[in-house]
Amino acid sequence: MEKKGQANIIAIALIALIVIVAVAIVWNIVSSLVREKSSEAGIGKFSVDIDITDAAAFETGASKISVKRGAGGEIDSLKFVFYDESGNSKIESAESLGELETKTYSFSPLGIGKISSVSVFPVIGNQIGMESRLGIENILEVPSGVVSWWRFDDGMDFMGKNNCNPVDIIDNEKRGKVASFNGNPAACGSDMSLNMGKEIGISFWIKTSSENGEIIKKGNNYLITLEKGFVNFNYGDKVKSEDKINDGEWHHVVATMTGIYVDNQLSSSKIMDKSGVINSEELKIGSFNGFLDEVMLFNEGLANTEVNGIYNNQKID
Repeated sequence: MEKKGQANIIAIALIALIVIVAVAIVWNIVSSLVREKSSEAGIGKFSVDIDITDAAAFETGASKISVKRGAGGEIDSLKFVFYDESGNSKIESAESLGELETKTYSFSPLGIGKISSVSVFPVIGNQIGMESRLGIENILEVPSGVVSWWRFDDGMDFMGKNNCNPVDIIDNEKRGKVASFNGNPAACGSDMSLNMGKEIGISFWIKTSSENGEIIKKGNNYLITLEKGFVNFNYGDKVKSEDKINDGEWHHVVATMTGIYVDNQLSSSKIMDKSGVINSEELKIGSFNGFLDEVMLFNEGLANTEVNGIYNNQKID
């Protein structure tokens, strides 16, 4: 009986030893993984909800990047990395933004080639967070000569000069935030930059069921109206579209020195060889019933390739 009791004690001791060894092996494995993942998280792995919502690359080389931040986390600053088609890159630093805030950052010409993609990283101390990246297919290439650009996420001029007020911003199922008008126009200033002296280009998206109304007016300098559902463009000379746009659907319209484009097709062709009357009157947008989005004003005419580029980048399937 004594020998049997000793055998039981030895067996229990062996089992306990085996359990201790197994626990030690598992702990070594787990702690090794924890150390490895902790090391990886030191730089480039902590996550803050931050996304690039829009990016515009101007023909001059300048760019504007809109960034949206979610809730949570602390950010000291942002790092933007721009890449061109040849693989060259340029890093720019910018101030942070608050929780749930959307901010647009402007950058001077970067000294690299045509931008193919842009990334943004949140920075906390010496740590760099998860990347948000936008490829070339989502970067709007903006032709030269853009004076003002009302995106209608608010009434602000994306170019930073000629803000519109008042503007009723609503959420549209197809295009997101857009401007809604009920015949009362928004005043967008009377700065001299809004006067066109020779060439002109105006691009916008419109949804309306109205037959008549003024869409954009700068006194006798330039005027775009609806007349029986057709688009009329007056810039000293006058041209009328051959396509109606008052069917309650979204349409892209461009008025330029060669005529009127509707949904990326030349609707009416006419060489505009006259200019409007320079004046100090306010630019007014929206004296009709309907909706507008992405209104762009250029002090240069737009070529077919430029119209095509704006349309393809801004359309929403």
